[in-house]
Amino acid sequence: MIRDCRWRGQPLLFAFRKNATKRLMIRKNKDAGAAFRAGDGTLLREVLHPEREGLDLTFSVAHARLLPGERSLPHVLRRRDEVYLVIRGHGLMHIGDEAEPIGPGDLVLIPKGARQWVEQRGDEPLEFWAVVGPPWKAEDEVIFDGEGR
Repeated sequence: MIRDCRWRGQPLLFAFRKNATKRLMIRKNKDAGAAFRAGDGTLLREVLHPEREGLDLTFSVAHARLLPGERSLPHVLRRRDEVYLVIRGHGLMHIGDEAEPIGPGDLVLIPKGARQWVEQRGDEPLEFWAVVGPPWKAEDEVIFDGEGR
């Protein structure tokens, strides 16, 4: 049991949580919560978002999935950086005019303002964690149609 744990003179739990509780650890499963199709067509589960969790975080985390043959629509996060961490499957990641194959263990940095999309490749779904900082907000995302417009 942790007692009197402090950071910069403040109890540690206050450094991470807006509303003080006795819990420091927050554990989430990628399958918790309802899956939905995001604006870019990706099957998504928002796993950790500070607005819904009452946390004082500088990022949000989602689990994303594309089934065989699927691809996300080109899109831009105007004021947010994004990181993908691939946990299953293979794909082709597009950022701007660049394209690179991705697979399990790969981490991809997508800078704010960059046009991006990902194509699933192979026989199994492509699954990845998407970490967005500052936390994702719908009004910051611009979705382009299938032709990239």
